[in-house]
Amino acid sequence: MDNLDEQDVIEYRYSIFELSRTEKDIVILGQLKLVTTSGEKTNCSKRKEQKDRQRDRSSYTYNGQRICTEMFRFLNSISKDKLTRLKKWLRQHGVCSVTHKAGGKRFNTRSYTAEDVQAVVRFLINFAEENAVFLPGRIPGYKSLDVKLLPSSLSKAEVWRVYAGIMEKQGKRVMLQTSFLKMWKQFTPSIIICRPMSDLCWQCQKNNLAVYQSANLTEEEKEARTRGHLNHLNSAKQQREVLQQMVEANRSNDDVASRKLGPNPPCSVDLAVHYSFDYAQQVHFPSNPLQPGPMYFLTPRKCGVFGVSCEGVGQQVNFLIDEGMCLSKGSISVISYLHFFFRKYGLGERHLDLHCDNCAGQNKNKFLLWYLCWRTLKGLHHTITLNFLLAGHTKFSPDLGFGLFKKKYSRTAVSTLDDIADCVHRSSSVTKHNVPQLVGDEAGKQTVPVYQWQDFLAPYFRTFPGIKSYHHFRFSADEPGVVFAKQFAHSPEEKMQLLKNPANLPPRMLPPSEPMPGLPRQRKEYLYTNIREFCRPDARDVVCPAPV
Repeated sequence: MDNLDEQDVIEYRYSIFELSRTEKDIVILGQLKLVTTSGEKTNCSKRKEQKDRQRDRSSYTYNGQRICTEMFRFLNSISKDKLTRLKKWLRQHGVCSVTHKAGGKRFNTRSYTAEDVQAVVRFLINFAEENAVFLPGRIPGYKSLDVKLLPSSLSKAEVWRVYAGIMEKQGKRVMLQTSFLKMWKQFTPSIIICRPMSDLCWQCQKNNLAVYQSANLTEEEKEARTRGHLNHLNSAKQQREVLQQMVEANRSNDDVASRKLGPNPPCSVDLAVHYSFDYAQQVHFPSNPLQPGPMYFLTPRKCGVFGVSCEGVGQQVNFLIDEGMCLSKGSISVISYLHFFFRKYGLGERHLDLHCDNCAGQNKNKFLLWYLCWRTLKGLHHTITLNFLLAGHTKFSPDLGFGLFKKKYSRTAVSTLDDIADCVHRSSSVTKHNVPQLVGDEAGKQTVPVYQWQDFLAPYFRTFPGIKSYHHFRFSADEPGVVFAKQFAHSPEEKMQLLKNPANLPPRMLPPSEPMPGLPRQRKEYLYTNIREFCRPDARDVVCPAPV
């Protein structure tokens, strides 16, 4: 209504929203009592006779002004049906608390008592103690850190049947399956059934099995098995804490967050920047989310993915490696991609912190140590740390970028490497979170050179003994050629000279590049014969050309 003060109406509505359901009903009933004309007979003038009243008559007012029914309902935020029910309650009972038809939960004969709920919670906790696996750190697909994973062979219905059998044997009330699942979700959300694709730690599984099978052993043997399991979990937790501290320090550093991915001159900024790198599972192209039937039995062209994540700026560069551009997933490729990343995308930091998983074939080998030492010798970084997560507990930043890309890829039809690069670019709502970088195109034109690092560095460096048992390495330009190593985060630091002859340093120049192998003729014929028809017409000669 135009005569009403808009601000006053808004404040009144807000005050109504703050009331509970019972308080709101009482307020509206009080208003209806004042504005409603009731009684058995209607009011009449001298000229008309009184009649039997068919319905109550209400003349709604607000601040002394007449308002319509719609305005009254708007002010009090109620529906037409609710207003009708309140009028009916006012006629029958007057102004008093409204009792709803169901009568509340206390009158429900099927409601469960606190003892019934406690019985369900105790059963789930005991069942998890006997059957679940507990893993520290992040578990893929779950936000909570204290998740207990039940075997994937179980279903929630099977767990309920076990519970029902126990309750029946004890002569206690059995909660219905739907209510049982609600109580499970509400009171024990950390107990979940493992998904088949969960990447569990094999050592954790063996330790859990050893602890479960210790019923007939002596107390000393039981204690030894339990201690071994706890030591493994504590080691994984400490390695995870090192990663979290480095990432948090970068994210909270405004000087790092304000910078952009390169190219930047090496050692141009006195900052410590953290990067994480890893390989993802390869994808195929052409790919269609509708998946044509015959495509299921064929092997399209492969594309590897190698990601380097810079947590400080919230971006990840994903190297897309065509099948013909892939030498291997070994140290030569890893070092070449990292070298290209530092040259084209690096922030120009003086102090470099690296994290990677514990794959011995790709990352944890002597050649990567030699390369990082070479960078400090040539002034490309002043200090470098290389850190490894504990095997089996290696979920970290690159997996987030890979997950965003794979989610977009599974819903997008792609035919070429450029389509996959566009898919990477559009895979995140965050501005430029995923950045694509082609290693080469389908025709064999190389963008990211792969160098012969092994032959180049081998004459100058020696092997680090027992490298697989160490998780932290540090290099500094102040002590050329020296590596400082620790087995775990809180282990004592050991020192070793990697150079065979400290007076004989490797050259600053880059090693010769490796020629790309390309696709063998047999593979070209397979793609041309079996895969070509599934590509877009304009992409067929690019992805599956006729073998020459």
